[in-house]
Amino acid sequence: YMREMGTVDLLTREGEIVIAKRIEEGIRDVQHAMAYWPGTVQFILDEYDLVEAGEKKLSDVITGFLDPEEIEPPVVEDDEEQLPVITTKSKVKELDDEDEDEEETDEEEDAEEAGGLDPELVRQRVEEIRELFATAKQALEEYGRGSPQSEEAYAQLADRFMLLKLNNRMSDNVMAIMHDVYDDVRKQERQIMRLVIRRGKMPRAEFRKTFPSNETNVDWLTDRLKGNPKFADSLAKVVDDVVVLQRRIRDHEDKLDMEIGEMKEVARR
Repeated sequence: YMREMGTVDLLTREGEIVIAKRIEEGIRDVQHAMAYWPGTVQFILDEYDLVEAGEKKLSDVITGFLDPEEIEPPVVEDDEEQLPVITTKSKVKELDDEDEDEEETDEEEDAEEAGGLDPELVRQRVEEIRELFATAKQALEEYGRGSPQSEEAYAQLADRFMLLKLNNRMSDNVMAIMHDVYDDVRKQERQIMRLVIRRGKMPRAEFRKTFPSNETNVDWLTDRLKGNPKFADSLAKVVDDVVVLQRRIRDHEDKLDMEIGEMKEVARR
C-alpha cells in the first residue's frame, strides 16, 4: 500500500480548491433540504436565541457562511509549481507527522472559525432568516403546503438558510430530527409490505403498483378486496393490522403537516 501511495501525485492547489468547493456545495444542498423540513429552521433559531441570551457560544451553533458569490473560481498559472511525487520513506515520515498534528477536534476547529465572525453580521443574517421563516409559515397557513405562494416562500427561505455554516454537532442534530421520522416511516412501510405480501398473499408486483401514494389511505386494501382476487381471503385477515400501521404513518403527517410524498422528496435532496 505504501509503495503505491509513494507513486501517487499529491493534490495541487487547484485540486484542493475544487474538492473544497464540492464539499461546500454538498453542505449547501443538505441545508437547502433542511429548510423544508418542519421544525429544523425553528430549532436553529431557538439555538441562536440562546447565544444572544449568553447561554451558548456562537461557535456552538454557527461557524461561518457559505456564500457562493464569495467563492472565486480557481485560477492556476501554467507555470504554477506542482507538488512533487513523494517517495515511500518520505511519505511515511509525512504521514507520521500529520498524525501528530491532527489533535485538534471538530469543536476546536468550529470555535476557531467562528471566532473571526462579526456578531452583528451574524445577527443580521439570522434575523433575515427569521423574517423569511415567518413569511413562509404565514404562506403555509393561508395557502397550504404545495401552493405556489408557499413554494416560493420556502424557496427563498431555503436559499438563505443554506448559506449558514452550522457547527458540525448542530448539523448532526438537525439531520437526526429528519432521519428519525423518515426511518420510522420506512419501518412502518416495510412491516406493511411483509404483512400484505407474506401473509396476505398479494403478488409483489401488485403491491409495488398500488401501495405508493396509498401509504396512509386506510381504504387501500378494502378497495383491493372488491374485485375478489384469488388471495382475498388471506388478504382480509391482515387489513386491520395494516390499518394500524398506516395510522402510525399518518400521525407523522399530522405532526409535520407534510404528506409522505413530500417527506420522501425532502429526504432525497
